[in-house]
Amino acid sequence: MSKILSILQIVNETVNDFNLKPKRNFTEPKIYTGGIEISKWSKYSKAEQQEALDKNWFVYFSFRNSKTGFLEKQPFIKGGVNRYKTKEERMEILETYRRNLLRILKEGYNPYDEKGTQNEIKSVKEAFAFALDIKKNMMTENSFIRFKSRIKRFEKYLEEKGYLFRFITSVEKSTVVNRQQKVD
Repeated sequence: MSKILSILQIVNETVNDFNLKPKRNFTEPKIYTGGIEISKWSKYSKAEQQEALDKNWFVYFSFRNSKTGFLEKQPFIKGGVNRYKTKEERMEILETYRRNLLRILKEGYNPYDEKGTQNEIKSVKEAFAFALDIKKNMMTENSFIRFKSRIKRFEKYLEEKGYLFRFITSVEKSTVVNRQQKVD
């Protein structure tokens, strides 16, 4: 055996003794802001700012595919943010999306897990509580109070109709329309 081969084998054995950290399953979600650095927003001309606002803004990340072992780019998360016309409005929404996405990724969400994509069917009461919890972080305090009041009134209407402990999927469009006609 040649001397170089024996040296390489010793090096290989030594290198493999290290306890390497496991590879991360996802990249940290980032915000795309039309190709410009948002921290330098005020330094851009009005035309450059408008050009950036004319482009789509979104949150993006990659996740490790368990079959291939590679990080794969996931679909962009826009969530209707491009309807807003100012940087402040867009950033507020995208920051919320980014922060919440990071939280669920750290809690173990896997976009390739078929079990994770099958949503558990919630009762009407659970569905309203879940929706209010999500909306609480997306609305200002005053808007949320008014929104919660309307939802609670609708929840009370459904309770009177016997829907409260049924599945949310049992609430039909006609039930909602009948409630709306009573209000008008």
